Amino acid sequence: MDVATRIFRFIFKRKWWLILFPMLSTIAVAYFTKDLTRKYTSSSVIYTGVISGYNIETSLSSTIDMVQSNTQMENFLNIIRSYTTLQNVSLKLYTQHMVYGDTLNDTKYILASHFDPIYHHAPAKIKALVDKSSYDKTLENFRNSIKNEYDNYLYGIFMWDFGYYGKKTLEDIRVNRVRASDMIEISYTNNDPNVVYQTLLLLNEEFLYQYSKIRDEETDKAIEYFESELARIDKLIKAAENDQKKFSIANKVINYEEQTKQMAAINSNYQLRLQDATLTLNSSQSLINDLEKRFGKSFDTIKNNEDFIDRLKAVSSLSNQMALTTIFQGKSDTLNMPSSTSYYALQHELKKSEDELVKHVEDYSTFTGTGEILISKDIAIEWLKAVMAKEKAQEEILVLESIEKDIDAMYVEYSPIGIYLKQQDRLMSFLEKEYMSALDNLNQAKLRKKNTQMSAANLKIMTPPQLPLKAEPTKRKYFVLAAALGTFVFILGMLLIMELVGKTLRDKDRTERLTGGKVIAALPGKRSFRYRKYYSEHLDIAIRNLSNSIFNKIRYKERNIVNIISFSPYMGKTDLRTKLTDHWNTIGRKYRSIDWKEALNKNDREVMYPINYNDLLTFGTEKILLIEHRDISNEIIQRDILQNAIINILILDAETSWKDTDKIYYQNLIDLLGNYPQSLVICLTNAEKSVVEEFTGQLPPYNFISNLSHDIYNFGSTNARR
Repeated sequence: MDVATRIFRFIFKRKWWLILFPMLSTIAVAYFTKDLTRKYTSSSVIYTGVISGYNIETSLSSTIDMVQSNTQMENFLNIIRSYTTLQNVSLKLYTQHMVYGDTLNDTKYILASHFDPIYHHAPAKIKALVDKSSYDKTLENFRNSIKNEYDNYLYGIFMWDFGYYGKKTLEDIRVNRVRASDMIEISYTNNDPNVVYQTLLLLNEEFLYQYSKIRDEETDKAIEYFESELARIDKLIKAAENDQKKFSIANKVINYEEQTKQMAAINSNYQLRLQDATLTLNSSQSLINDLEKRFGKSFDTIKNNEDFIDRLKAVSSLSNQMALTTIFQGKSDTLNMPSSTSYYALQHELKKSEDELVKHVEDYSTFTGTGEILISKDIAIEWLKAVMAKEKAQEEILVLESIEKDIDAMYVEYSPIGIYLKQQDRLMSFLEKEYMSALDNLNQAKLRKKNTQMSAANLKIMTPPQLPLKAEPTKRKYFVLAAALGTFVFILGMLLIMELVGKTLRDKDRTERLTGGKVIAALPGKRSFRYRKYYSEHLDIAIRNLSNSIFNKIRYKERNIVNIISFSPYMGKTDLRTKLTDHWNTIGRKYRSIDWKEALNKNDREVMYPINYNDLLTFGTEKILLIEHRDISNEIIQRDILQNAIINILILDAETSWKDTDKIYYQNLIDLLGNYPQSLVICLTNAEKSVVEEFTGQLPPYNFISNLSHDIYNFGSTNARR
């Protein structure tokens, strides 16, 4: 028999267990789930515009940062699922129910049957806060009353997961991104359609509020900070400018760089002029000394002349002014030096005075040339030029020496001015950079705020929640199906475990698996009330089947011994031997039936069996000797008797267990048989009808139901026959 047939027969034999118990379980589950809570579902879709929507930042860069976009979408989902959002929704929903709910009539906010336990659960101090005429006032009262404390009722209904307001209940709201788009789908399932609808409305409203609040607070604080920074820096800049202005006025600084350049030019001109004047003075003095040494008396006359002296003083005075004008020409106003006559006017006047002095000396030299003192005109002019050069050099040196202190004072005054101005320049540069940085950040913050406002404007409820009118299909059928399948699998598993663990012989396959022997026949028992009237007929058919199995082993030219063996008494050996002899008598077979009591040695009570095989042959001349042996638990069968038998039939009760002692007895028989273990076969007694039919084919009655049952049971079996 193949494995599939064995499995099928195993299930078919226990069909009532596998039908009745799952059926009872299914009926029980169906009964207890008849009032299963109905669920209602509604959903809403929100368009965020994070990816496809317009915003200033992406329009400026012309690229979309997918990482930032995905992060923004995650932020949206987390805002919806956040503790603050859910708690506010819980409080608003509870406020709606307490204000608009009715314990007798259904409202658009909650059904009466659901509101009744909620209303009676609320303590008196909470009911006192409810203003039936104003939702907003009641909400304000609740907000003022709620505190994160252990005994606070409003905080507790959220944290304790009470009714529709619990944290765990609201966390069951499904929030998902619609594929890779910038849309968010929110769906909620509960047992009250009005609560589902109102909860989604409140959640959408709270989400938009929370997002706008977060982004506005973020940008407003940044804008406020940078505006305060700009005001602070502007004050510092104005203070620094005022200080620099006052300092410049106090120190007469117009253009410090240009003024220091002019001062350096004056100092350089001063040094050159002093050097030139000194050289001129020395050279002219040498020339004068040389001329006066040779023509001293003539020059004394000229020098003592009052008109000459006056004219020389005039030239000297003009030379002094000319020296001043030459040194500070174009720079007196810049450096605040004393003003002088125009350079060209002085130059003209000086030229005029020099010409007059030269003419005076020429006239004097002419006069003296014809008079008493002899001096040439050229010598007189040369001497005069030397005198004038000397006077000019002296005056210039005097002037230069007089302004040397002024130049030193200018250096002393302007040196710290440069350091201060550099410090002020560094401070102004730093403040300007800080101001520009703050201004840039302020602009960025304002840009971000504008972008946030645009992003918030992009948030739109594309699909508002709808009031669900039809309940979701319940899972009752799945519960019933699960109960049926679960019970079936459980019973089947338990039966399979009992089949694998149990040691009851029961049928051919199980007996052969437990014993290791071969079963050739099975005799029916009287247990089945249904087939009791067919017992005799079933037994006759089974006996014929066993007889045929014995005759298949008959050796016609020899004496044939058939041993009937059992391990313990009351196994049905005598009934089997009787039925066999009756059948053989009917068909005219010659045999000799021997009971173990007949085989006793009458002369020696201690000898229970013939000593050997030859002693058995003395019991008659029939070809077949049918011997019923005493149970092995009381006697041991002789080896030669077992080995010389054509068949040794071991009788086992199908309803008994295969014990460890049975294993020992069976192994002893195998050992006694030696080289003939195949002669030991098994015959089951007290077997079920289906077990007997494995050897005999279908047994009576032969009606439609019996035929169908037999065909199903023996489907695929090659051993079944009718």
